[in-house]
Amino acid sequence: MGYALQSLGQLAEAEQAYRHALSCRAEDADAWCNLGMVLNDLGRLAEAQDCYEQALRLQPESVTAYNNLGVTLSMAGKFEPALACLRRSIEINPQLAQSHCNLGLRLHEMGLLTAAEQSIRRALALNPEFAVAHSSLGNVLKDWGRLDEAQACYRQALLLKPDFVNAYTNLLFTLNYQPDLSAEQIFAEYRGFESTQCLSFKKDWRAHGNHRALDRRLKVGYVAATFFNHSCRYFLEPLLARHDKSAVEVYLYAQQTRTDALTERYQRYADHWLPTVGLSDAALAERIRADGIDVLIDIAGHTRNNRLLVFARKPASNSQFIN
Repeated sequence: MGYALQSLGQLAEAEQAYRHALSCRAEDADAWCNLGMVLNDLGRLAEAQDCYEQALRLQPESVTAYNNLGVTLSMAGKFEPALACLRRSIEINPQLAQSHCNLGLRLHEMGLLTAAEQSIRRALALNPEFAVAHSSLGNVLKDWGRLDEAQACYRQALLLKPDFVNAYTNLLFTLNYQPDLSAEQIFAEYRGFESTQCLSFKKDWRAHGNHRALDRRLKVGYVAATFFNHSCRYFLEPLLARHDKSAVEVYLYAQQTRTDALTERYQRYADHWLPTVGLSDAALAERIRADGIDVLIDIAGHTRNNRLLVFARKPASNSQFIN
């Protein structure tokens, strides 16, 4: 039940199912790993780490536990312990493509591009149909400036998995740096994203019941994964700081696990601070609709942790993109 709920993106319900399973069988290392995965996706990294460590106490050679613990530690910014866990998982089972790919991802995050490329290519040698590895290799090659090769990787990932939204969004981001493509050619690729990834949601669009009274505050929502010290602060923070709160009610939908001092400032600019990690696109769209947002603004575009498929569901009466 937990696995089925997790596959449907119903993470809170999946957590309860796994906890019930563990109340019946606390020595089940796999259940601890599964619970850790759900908590990781919910952004509760310390709890996820505890679950994987418990799994390793029960099953000291668990490749899954080492692999997943490495991912969680990396998300928490603990890169050296993360690398140690991923390398241990590879020592136990050198044939597991997932561990090689995850090691490459962590090395990429640390700026070690040569080592990252080697690890991800090893994953693809083990599993040539590993769509995530093709997209991840594309990200490394993009950072090398090898744009043609990067785009070929993204397109291969999409051939293997046509609904792989992250690979498509990586492709579109990279196309903006391709000097020999015209604006019309790039726009055609963006239209392809709309037709293959977004238009299926149009049949579910519903009318909005927002009050049209002229004397009420306009509800404006911003969706971003970078409400911390990030380059977008230079255009985003001045905008939020200067909103006329007598005319505008500000909602910030934060798709992030990382916070810093700037996050606290963003929170002060908002009337409503709403963490969205762990919410499916459908659940977040319904939350925005329930909040009665008049204008919804995307900050991420085709960058990491974007929620563009929330916008495809038209949860607000007016949705805008700034990037």
